[in-house]
Amino acid sequence: MLVGEYRGMKVQEAKPLIRNKLLEVGQAVEYSEPEKKVMSRSGDECVVALTDQWYITYAEPDWKNMAEKCLSDMNLFSNETRNGLGHNLGWLNKWAISRFFGLGTRIPWDEQFLV
Repeated sequence: MLVGEYRGMKVQEAKPLIRNKLLEVGQAVEYSEPEKKVMSRSGDECVVALTDQWYITYAEPDWKNMAEKCLSDMNLFSNETRNGLGHNLGWLNKWAISRFFGLGTRIPWDEQFLV
């Protein structure tokens, strides 16, 4: 880095510091994209595109409690299935739920999106 607060640092050292500072003051949002080619289940190459999307915050306590209660009341084929679903509830946080085309149901509060 040649100028500013991080002058004299290598970019790889300054980058996380600048990132954290921008996030703290609300001048940035977290964004990530794949580091290598991504293929869909159908074998098509996926293309990264920045688009508006709706997310569900699965880690929100009220939602998570309801989902865990629902899972505990389900009549499932095996405990392995219950354990797998419980594991998924444990790591889910924010997950994109929307898209513009394909099969699905229109989101009632934003009809341009499908779920």
